[in-house]
Amino acid sequence: MSRIQSGKMAMDFSETDLAEVAAHAVEGARPHAQDKHITLALHAVATPRLTCDPARIGQLLDNLIANALKFTPEGGRVEVRAGPDGDGAILAVADSGIGIPAADRERIFERFFRSDIANQQAFPGTGLGLTIVHAIIANHGGELSLRSREGEGTTVVARIPLLTAGGVTAVPRPPASRDGPSPPSGGDLTHRS
Repeated sequence: MSRIQSGKMAMDFSETDLAEVAAHAVEGARPHAQDKHITLALHAVATPRLTCDPARIGQLLDNLIANALKFTPEGGRVEVRAGPDGDGAILAVADSGIGIPAADRERIFERFFRSDIANQQAFPGTGLGLTIVHAIIANHGGELSLRSREGEGTTVVARIPLLTAGGVTAVPRPPASRDGPSPPSGGDLTHRS
């Protein structure tokens, strides 16, 4: 964990098809979604191959999808989106779950932080999943956005810039647009790395 916090996470950059990584993550989570009677959908738009660490991006999606399934009640919906975004790509996971209280949103990416609602409802977990997600995006020079409304759900969007093989941003990024997946309305939070 200290390597994650220090930014010295081992990375193995290569040209990657993000739609393929997203499809693999969704298929891996499908049995759990079916057990909970949650609709798990993938909306992937063809994206130019992107230089990133496919294993780490898969880990990022696994963590986001696992959280979405954990906090979405039976009969709910989780959507995973992958597609181009200006000079990079976005990966988004949106759920129709319990949402994150406004007071907890600022701390949600902190190590070992668990929201009051997660503790009150005895959801299992260590509070490390979103910290790992944040570190993976930081190591890709990207940013995370989170939008959530209690009782309606949460959307987490990871923006990954176009990278060279060495992991250096190849093209300056314009300010993040609000276009992309339509998250639930409510408070939002952006973490730039």
